[in-house]
Amino acid sequence: MVIRYRHCFQQKIHFIAQYRQKIEKTDCKIKHYLEISKLSNQKYVYENNISQTKLLVKDMQAAYKQGTALKSDITRYELQHCITSTGLELHYG
Repeated sequence: MVIRYRHCFQQKIHFIAQYRQKIEKTDCKIKHYLEISKLSNQKYVYENNISQTKLLVKDMQAAYKQGTALKSDITRYELQHCITSTGLELHYG
């Protein structure tokens, strides 16, 4: 009788171990999916920032031609475009 319970207990332990492995694999897949999703979103935001900065530079150039913006405004946004498109960060301090 004791041997029978021991065998049943060992089977349950084996089942739990297999189930735990499946959960760990699933967790790993979910973590990878979330990381890829996060990176994809960051890429979208980054590319959107670049396109918006390009439009802003064009708008500032048009405003400069009309006399409603300064050359320093254009330079500031051109610098921002260079920074965004190259991935550089400036720290003031």
